[in-house]
Amino acid sequence: MRGNSNLTFLLTVFVGLAGYLGYVVYNQQIPCITPITYSLVGIDEQFGLSEEKVRADIDEAAAVWNEALGREVLVKGEHPTLPVSFVYTSTQQTVDSIASIEEDIDQTKAELTRVANEYGALKKQYDALNSRGRATKEMYDQLTSLRDQYNNLRDQINADIARGSSLPQGEVEEGKYIRDADGTRIYIYAYQDKTELMRTLTHEFGHSLGLEHVENQNSIMYRSSSQSQSLTLSQEDKAELTRVCNEAKELPIAKVYLFAEPLFAQLEPFFDQLRALAK
Repeated sequence: MRGNSNLTFLLTVFVGLAGYLGYVVYNQQIPCITPITYSLVGIDEQFGLSEEKVRADIDEAAAVWNEALGREVLVKGEHPTLPVSFVYTSTQQTVDSIASIEEDIDQTKAELTRVANEYGALKKQYDALNSRGRATKEMYDQLTSLRDQYNNLRDQINADIARGSSLPQGEVEEGKYIRDADGTRIYIYAYQDKTELMRTLTHEFGHSLGLEHVENQNSIMYRSSSQSQSLTLSQEDKAELTRVCNEAKELPIAKVYLFAEPLFAQLEPFFDQLRALAK
């Protein structure tokens, strides 16, 4: 009886150690191999964004890399190891101010064009009548009013341009991927439109996979924001992904993970519970 008790105890210890070692391996961040759980954890209301749409954008950005890898490495989860936050800072305030000024200028230019066309048509009519001595003072006064409107609108455009020039200039940090002793996370600071937001999200997810910057300005992983509207991985992006993945697959721990991956799939709910308890 005592021998059976000792054997049971040893088996329990062995299973416990194996489970713990499996959990440790499972939670290693191995680029291109181990799953990275992400989720939106905060969004400043000053962005004026729909949380539902932002979550959809984040999923779409993650899908770019999952499709390139042919497997789901970036996985949406309730207990994310990679939380995503939208933090409203002076950077976005500047972007919003620029957008507002540009909208004001566009509207003023449209009104300026309307006034100029109206002035041109009336001036042609006035000159024709004036050559025959039939032009009226009312027409002259209307021309003067239109000319004053034109000059005021032009001054308004110049004032808006000067207002825009006074705003901070230089490169804007739209987002950032951070990995330190506190874990990993993505912060989104600023964007001008949907395309720029998608490029920033995809760029930061690329960093979470271990990718470095590349030189092609049209690439998702280019070092700074560009005018590119492409949401497709460039050849340089794909080459960098291949480099990172090939290096990762040669790691001993990666080989252990890939060998045990079918078992990890079965134990994933249990591992999720352990992660939740650890927080």
